[in-house]
Amino acid sequence: MPNNPKKLILIDGNAIIHRSFHALPPLTTKDGELVNAVYGFASTILSVISKFKPDYILATFDLAGPTFRHEEYKEYKATRVKAPDELYAQIERVKEVVRAMGIPIYEKQGFEADDVIGTIIKEIEDKNGGEIENIIVTGDLDTVQLVSKNTKVYTMRRGLTDSVMYDETQVEERFGLKPDQIIDYKGLRGDPSDNILGVKGIGEKTATSLLQKYKNIEGVYENISEIKGAVREKLERDKAQAIQSKYLATIRQNVPIKLNLEEAKTQQFDREKLVKLFQELNFFSLIKRIPGGNNTSSEDSRLTDLTPNPSPSKGEGEKEGRRGGDKSVKDFKYEHIGKERKEDFFQELQQQKEIAIKLKFKGERILEKELEGIAFSWKTGRAGFIEYNKENHQAIKTILEQKNILKIGYDLKNDIEILSQNNIDLNEEIYDVMILAYVLNPGKEIKFSELVLEHLGDEIIEEKKAGQLGLEMESSEEMAKKECARADYIFKLKSIFLQKVLEISEKQQGNNNLENIFSKIETPLIKILAEMEINGIKLNTTIFEGIAKKINARIKNLEKNIYKLAGEEFNINSPKQLAEVLFVKMKIPTEDIKKGKTGYSTASSELEKIKGEYKIAELIEEYREIFKLKTTYLDTLPLLVDKKSRIHTSFNQAVTATGRLSSSDPNLQNIPIKTDLGQLLRVAFEAEPGDKLIGADYSQIDLRAVAHVSEDKKMIELFQAGQDVHTATAAEINKV
Repeated sequence: MPNNPKKLILIDGNAIIHRSFHALPPLTTKDGELVNAVYGFASTILSVISKFKPDYILATFDLAGPTFRHEEYKEYKATRVKAPDELYAQIERVKEVVRAMGIPIYEKQGFEADDVIGTIIKEIEDKNGGEIENIIVTGDLDTVQLVSKNTKVYTMRRGLTDSVMYDETQVEERFGLKPDQIIDYKGLRGDPSDNILGVKGIGEKTATSLLQKYKNIEGVYENISEIKGAVREKLERDKAQAIQSKYLATIRQNVPIKLNLEEAKTQQFDREKLVKLFQELNFFSLIKRIPGGNNTSSEDSRLTDLTPNPSPSKGEGEKEGRRGGDKSVKDFKYEHIGKERKEDFFQELQQQKEIAIKLKFKGERILEKELEGIAFSWKTGRAGFIEYNKENHQAIKTILEQKNILKIGYDLKNDIEILSQNNIDLNEEIYDVMILAYVLNPGKEIKFSELVLEHLGDEIIEEKKAGQLGLEMESSEEMAKKECARADYIFKLKSIFLQKVLEISEKQQGNNNLENIFSKIETPLIKILAEMEINGIKLNTTIFEGIAKKINARIKNLEKNIYKLAGEEFNINSPKQLAEVLFVKMKIPTEDIKKGKTGYSTASSELEKIKGEYKIAELIEEYREIFKLKTTYLDTLPLLVDKKSRIHTSFNQAVTATGRLSSSDPNLQNIPIKTDLGQLLRVAFEAEPGDKLIGADYSQIDLRAVAHVSEDKKMIELFQAGQDVHTATAAEINKV
């Protein structure tokens, strides 16, 4: 190959669509069209073009319907779970993007995209004698068999950003085989993802070692007499299957297509057409990445593209554009506020009706987080970061405690706790973007980066720089830029989410509309939960130590009895060792016991089957229950107690779909209540003198809702009489 060969990029369309669909959250346009696969595909292509600067680029796609492989073997890919219809619905949109980029599409009925790629590469190599370097861009490793001195495979390992380039050396390092042996490897090992069977019982190591010695499947069978034992028996039994599997795994290089390399030349995109399409799809963050642009598009504010502007004058950069239905400034402006700008900066903030805040802090545990600075955003596209220190304390405190300014944040409970440690009380006028997102979609996991991507079209990309000794380094200017961008995102998201809440509330009747739930239930709860977390709950360490001794003694006693019944000592917590003791050494019958890849199961459901007849199973179940209490609570809670003997858990307000709270770090909701040991543990938690601990929970809330909706007279009477509906139902059925 020449020193500077021309580059041809071959896009494996369907593979990248699948990777994008599963890697990204369900992004939708403002019109409700699902486009996460389209976004991931477009972003990947733009990244590839930027990275490799190809001379030629083309895309290939699978077509619906059977291929020649299905004709050879009707069960080909039969075990593969069909992708959701939401994925297939995006394929035509992907092709629309490809065409708008001026990239030709190659596809052929009866063949897969890999076969089309293989055919094009063969023609290129035959005609151009190594003058062109082929780079296959894909989401899987099926095409590594095509790797040669002129061809490489660029694939994503996880998500869309973790990529690796496979050349001949890397293929050998990864598989222990040359690229052209991969089809033989699949012939022996099979490929479960495509339902290619291979030789039953031949694993990765055996297949690799056979091919390292005999080169290919043909060589294996020519020398079958040298192979001994069970491996030979398996090979002889499944010879036809092995040969067929190699045939199915082989990428064809004779697809009847006509390549026009001139058509695949990388061209300046029809920028206007592509920008219009990206705007329609709400892909605003991708517009500035289009080759040939001037990188000043009004629709983009990716963190990697932010341009510092230390001291913008009033009115500067206030020209409005369109951004996903939200007004946006022409360019994102941020300041790292120094002494000379502090007074003017806070005067400007005091004139605002609402500001977004983003705290910069270090530390993880409640009451141990150290405030380092705050980013303020007060206008779309405008933000400033100021460091927190003694000199800036009073100015920051004045702004955050000012009652006529609405404070907007993300996870304000966390901010309230950090600020309270610094004698700053965030006033009652607050809007939490995380809670707004939660009330709009309580069943969905909420992540800030995904909210920004879905609703603003921006990717939050962390570009970490490593210094000496591998330590991550970040300049103060980079840090300020990052925090300001997040404050700006929070400011924008509030408007989007609040508008949606109001639109939904207008259609709802009565006081239980979404706006009231947010403003009268969820928002006041933020400060209450923050106060609960700050106060914590008291653990009587003396009582707890006594309980711990009692439970540890019980564990030791159980271990002793289990070892006695087993006739030896072993690791009770090791499923493998336990199975060996129970089913091999003790010869407990295994007729009804489930068996997995590693042997017979020792799960609770399986031990339950033998518990009545074998005392050891009963003791193991008790041991597991108590050992879990020990590792979850006895060993960890003492490490979390502060100087006042209090534990500070986190109450998660925006996690469960039903609206109930969850507890974490540590989880205090999961302390057992029905067992004697659980009750014993709860004794160690106590109220301060003069106070009481109160337990409150819903009482058969689902059945009460059913009674209300169905207006069932019997159920209503039972509830009104204070009776247990489950007990009453059982009594009715059993005529007791």
